[in-house]
Amino acid sequence: MLDKHEQDFLYKQQVEQLYALAPVGIIASLVNGSILTVIQWNVIPHGLLLTWLSALILLNGAWTLLWYQFSHASRHPQDVHRWCLRFLGGTLVSGVLWGATGVVLFPESSIPHQIFLAFVLGGMIAGATAVHAALPKAFLAYALPTITPLLVRFFLLGDEQHMAMGSMCLLFLTMMFVTLRRNHSVTMASMTFNLELGKSNQALQREIGQREQAEAALRESQEQLHAVVQSTDEGIISLNSQGKVMLWNTGAEALFGFSMEEMKGQTLECIVPERFRLAHQQGIRRASRAGKKTV
Repeated sequence: MLDKHEQDFLYKQQVEQLYALAPVGIIASLVNGSILTVIQWNVIPHGLLLTWLSALILLNGAWTLLWYQFSHASRHPQDVHRWCLRFLGGTLVSGVLWGATGVVLFPESSIPHQIFLAFVLGGMIAGATAVHAALPKAFLAYALPTITPLLVRFFLLGDEQHMAMGSMCLLFLTMMFVTLRRNHSVTMASMTFNLELGKSNQALQREIGQREQAEAALRESQEQLHAVVQSTDEGIISLNSQGKVMLWNTGAEALFGFSMEEMKGQTLECIVPERFRLAHQQGIRRASRAGKKTV
């Protein structure tokens, strides 16, 4: 279960992805709008075509400006919702403008041109399932006003051919909703995975930092202990589980006359009187069996 901060972070990621893919929609809109204008040129009054195309160019100019502003904005968390509303508003206007083609650019006398119009609008909606996958309501704001006028026009004509075309468009729209749902699930799963991965990395970094601090404290403690051991006049000797010298302080050097370099890795046979050697060896073995690494 995500907390409020994590939900806000995911929402921010969703909005950022919408704007990141906005240039794809802008280019597709301008290209398809130009092609539609050329194809419909002989069946639709030129004034209507040029007016609609000019409106499309102006709208995509506004889209480009909005995308540029977002790309260079500071993106404070409290501004995310405002940027989302702007995107949704622009998407709705785009859908209305494309949907207007089903009214003003609908060639009643040419079924092939009607089919081409349906093909163009269907392609724009299909592309929106990917471009708007991060936020389903952006897809709804675009797809419904885009296709609804054409659907109504097909069904109002009422003949068998147009009823079939309207039914096919309705089926296509349904499939696009299914596709959108799948794309949205994949997108959110990816974003959630990246969020969890980031949290794991942060936890790992904290653990590494704590371990480094503990190791530094241990080294400091060992250095302090070593300084204390070396500064005392008393002889201090440390042996490993095999009875070999690991530590031989200056007090031991003064007491026995051997340096650390001479005694390191050696046993104490040279300083333990012969009558105590057996007891010394037995003590080493007992310490080893007890699991002690040093004596």
